[in-house]
Amino acid sequence: MRNITKIFMSALLCLTVSTVSFESIHARQWNPEPHTVAREYLLIQHDRGPTEFVYVMWLAPPMITPGQIGSEVARDALRDHILIGYAHVQLNQDGQLESIKSGAPVLTIDTGTILQEQAASERAALANEVLTTVRAIFSDNLGAFGQFMTWRIFSPAELKACGDGQLIVEYAGVAYDFVTPIPGCPSA
Repeated sequence: MRNITKIFMSALLCLTVSTVSFESIHARQWNPEPHTVAREYLLIQHDRGPTEFVYVMWLAPPMITPGQIGSEVARDALRDHILIGYAHVQLNQDGQLESIKSGAPVLTIDTGTILQEQAASERAALANEVLTTVRAIFSDNLGAFGQFMTWRIFSPAELKACGDGQLIVEYAGVAYDFVTPIPGCPSA
């Protein structure tokens, strides 16, 4: 299991750094790869004013760069669960990020089904390793932003990232949505 964790961490670290580190640049992608299109779509940044921000991120299989070491393990783990990260932050008077406690998100799909968070005892060992890895990568590599991201695993019900549907994440008083199939999914 330790080897799988290292492989998964390698794939996820590349994903995380490329997704979040350059997010503030906002350059138009030239001929983007499908996984790049998926990454852009699956990270929502809501600027609620000059100093307040909400981030919602769905880690889904299409985000994973194909051909990377561990990419298939990462895709398989994310295919069986919905992994959501979220943060509500503000800049204080000293220019430092502070967390705003906004409660846990509520996830529903277009059929009206409310998705349930999975307890650690209900998940496969690999899913628990994934969650531990994601938390470590974000808090160790992305400073205050990474430390303020909270991650939860939900049962996917019938929703798949590359199937037809919609995932709605109600958080901090707003319903953020991801329409599926997400951009970057393989064409049928």
